Amino acid sequence: MFRLFILLLVSTAELWVAQSTDNVAYHQIRKKYDYKKVNDTTALSYVDLLIALAKKEKNYSELTYAYQDALHFEPSGYRKKLYADSAITSAQHSCNNDLIGSAYLGRGIVSYFIFKDYQPALDDYIKALSYARYSTSPYIKYNILYHLGVMKSYLGYYNEAVSQFEACSAFFRQEILKNNSPDILYNMRKGYYNTLHQLIYCYQQIGDDDSADRLIEIGKREIPKDLDFVQLRSCVF
Repeated sequence: MFRLFILLLVSTAELWVAQSTDNVAYHQIRKKYDYKKVNDTTALSYVDLLIALAKKEKNYSELTYAYQDALHFEPSGYRKKLYADSAITSAQHSCNNDLIGSAYLGRGIVSYFIFKDYQPALDDYIKALSYARYSTSPYIKYNILYHLGVMKSYLGYYNEAVSQFEACSAFFRQEILKNNSPDILYNMRKGYYNTLHQLIYCYQQIGDDDSADRLIEIGKREIPKDLDFVQLRSCVF
């Protein structure tokens, strides 16, 4: 679950970085907790400040980011769901397709990974993808497509999942080859390796051992052995 929440936070971070530099007060508050880990409740007092400020200023974009930050740090599944609902409402007020898609993705992740409530999660992933088609950020589209593939593979629709994971793999691979910043490169590598893991599993389930073995060899060559990727290597091999 931690890895999947990280993928969500990467997509939202990509949205708020540029805006936050123009909104100094929000940026200064967020600096107080942006290094903290998932479910670290010590961040919530600062997130509450962001929520209050965004509500006061009717800044629905920043309010959406704050609610998404809150569901990241809140350990209670029930309260995560409330924050995810609030993120969708504020995102809709922002009229920003990127934010709306990301907010639906967030609620889908909570439904799927916290409550094992699969149909609402699937509905939210599909809604997220419908907004992502108009997104200015291709990462958001492929991040949503990845989660939709995870859902379909869990439900046994392996061939459909393979199609989506192959599209994600091609995108992440292409981004890795670009001259991106270290942070973006790290995130794209994470996305690529996670997708390889999912593809290997799906190929094995449909009996395509040749494709699975080919990707395992790619993983052995390319996934680093350092601590950041040790869990991924253990999943793939």
